[in-house]
Amino acid sequence: MARLTGEFEKLDRQIRKLKGADKALDIVARQCGETTLDLIRDGFRNERDPYGDKWKAPLLRKGRALSDRGRLRSSWHIAKANRSELRVATAVSYAGYHQSGTGVFGPRKKPIVPVNKRALSWKVGRQRYFASSVQGAPKRLMVPTKSRGLPKRWRTELIATAQEVLETELGPG
Repeated sequence: MARLTGEFEKLDRQIRKLKGADKALDIVARQCGETTLDLIRDGFRNERDPYGDKWKAPLLRKGRALSDRGRLRSSWHIAKANRSELRVATAVSYAGYHQSGTGVFGPRKKPIVPVNKRALSWKVGRQRYFASSVQGAPKRLMVPTKSRGLPKRWRTELIATAQEVLETELGPG
């Protein structure tokens, strides 16, 4: 007959920790989502992309880049956060144009020209503008790109957030 000996209290503690792991991972995802939103807000505040590069200044108005009314800045939110996925998103349709650039600055690398009319027309504030073509808007990254990967600062802050939550929820190491 086999006989087991050992420190069963330690084993019981480890089993209790593992039972709380699913809940802890959901909390990690939510807290990492909040950290991500803070990092995005920092980008808007400092007018810098996640990699530290300064955003180009607005061409047709004075003031801060991407912050005319604050709608884009305040639209970022946690779209999904659970143990298997974390996704932040924006609720404005034009965010992708700023993220990837348009015209000669965008993926197509061509000026923007009218399709159905003789001229382009748009308003900035109360001023209306007309043009036969425009260069477009420069890329102003708000979130990291897949091709460039997660910036060191983002990685460091997200890991620190995860470690803090795990230590709080499951105890140290």
